[in-house]
Amino acid sequence: MEGFVLRTIDYQEHAKLLYVYTESGIKSMIARGVKKMNSPLRHLAQSGNLITLELSTGKLPTLKDARLINHYPETKKDLIKTTVVATISELITYNVADEDNHAKLFAFLKKVFHTIETTGYPDELLMVFELKFFHFLGYGLNLKDCHVCQTQANLAFDVNIGALVCTDHQQRHHSHIGPESYRYMQYYYYLDITAFIPQKLDMETRIRLFDTIDSLTSMHMGVKPKAKQILRTLITGGNA
Repeated sequence: MEGFVLRTIDYQEHAKLLYVYTESGIKSMIARGVKKMNSPLRHLAQSGNLITLELSTGKLPTLKDARLINHYPETKKDLIKTTVVATISELITYNVADEDNHAKLFAFLKKVFHTIETTGYPDELLMVFELKFFHFLGYGLNLKDCHVCQTQANLAFDVNIGALVCTDHQQRHHSHIGPESYRYMQYYYYLDITAFIPQKLDMETRIRLFDTIDSLTSMHMGVKPKAKQILRTLITGGNA
């Protein structure tokens, strides 16, 4: 089977625990001896790699054999890209469930990682992933019309409920963003990722979208990925 290495943890003297995302969900395993300099699996047992893997049987299987498919060299040497991948890995690790459509998410993840490898705008790819991940988890976002009356006029995005609302149905105590920002959310949410075109956001818009998506993540998933906080600091220089 194929899998993305989401996370590694040192285990005993020469081994690591690996958490690998596959078409059937997250698999945990022991990679024995991989911290030895002469281990043939040493370079495979790294977060962010796409590998094939063969496992032993048992509740906590051993990684018997593996082959590297892609280690995404352009991503690995770019700190922002690496942090984007780490954020995606955190979101998957703490939010997918056994009954989810893992084959669909795995195929999408392949496209995401390939595009991160080749783009100069990895933070935009993270927004694409985050917004589509809401849909994957069953939290569909209405980004076409007012969720109350279906009008397409005079709209704003209500951050508190995760949907567009018209001026007649806006609640004053809720947080809203206007079309100058939510139109980018529309683009990312409905995008075929193979046709991704960077929107080259200015810093103000980027921060506003980060804040909005982070609020939705906290509301629906109850998590704040640590890597996302690092990413914000890298992009803004700690000014947001």
